[in-house]
Amino acid sequence: LVKVGDFVKIGTKVYQDKKNSQLYFTSPVSGCIKDIKLGDRRKIEKIVISCDNNEEDFVKPSTSISEISEKEIKDTLLQSGLWPMIRQRPFSKIANYNLSPKSIFITAMPNAPFSLDLDVALNGKNDCISAGISIMNKLTKGSVNLVLDRTKKYSIFNEELDCERHYFSGPYPSGNTGVHIHHIDPISSRDDIVWYASLQDICSIGDFFLNGKYPSEKIISAGGSCLSNPQYYKIKRGTSVSDILNNEHFDS
Repeated sequence: LVKVGDFVKIGTKVYQDKKNSQLYFTSPVSGCIKDIKLGDRRKIEKIVISCDNNEEDFVKPSTSISEISEKEIKDTLLQSGLWPMIRQRPFSKIANYNLSPKSIFITAMPNAPFSLDLDVALNGKNDCISAGISIMNKLTKGSVNLVLDRTKKYSIFNEELDCERHYFSGPYPSGNTGVHIHHIDPISSRDDIVWYASLQDICSIGDFFLNGKYPSEKIISAGGSCLSNPQYYKIKRGTSVSDILNNEHFDS
């Protein structure tokens, strides 16, 4: 939907799924399209966008969370480019917005190596998390399942949440969504569909519907014995990790 030299804003539609014309991907920054790299069969490999300012180009949700309908939520997420935050099992692909999942999963215990401590990364975002969970409830007739670490105390959740809480413990992959689905609401037939999303993305969706704040940023972790300064980074979505680590001194 854009070409080299075009100016885009935060939330501007950059390209769309050729098989699903309502599914858009949007710019996380405001600036100029510097380069578009295509691969085999014109597959989009990379779109390089300068980060010049914070101009925005999106429609903020106008209906309260308590009154908004399922259709309005889907239309808003599709038009704003936020729908790809919601994934689908089996196959871990972008959720099909024409279907209704039998349940939705949110994990608050990612325990793969160097995963974020969500209680640190999402500190003070309690209301946004609650709003995101409420939005998810309107997208399924089944349950919204929030999976927590049995051994951890959380400060990021309000006491009342519109979801079912489940507790797991143990080493990786006990924090994997596939493990949770298998034990809580397994996919048992070819027609079963389950959606899932990361807690950080749920928080971003909640912030968007609650406060009209477009989620152009996210928090990531960079760690490992080879890094001299492992830490958390707040980045613009789509930022190349290699750019973040340019000034890192790698220990041999």
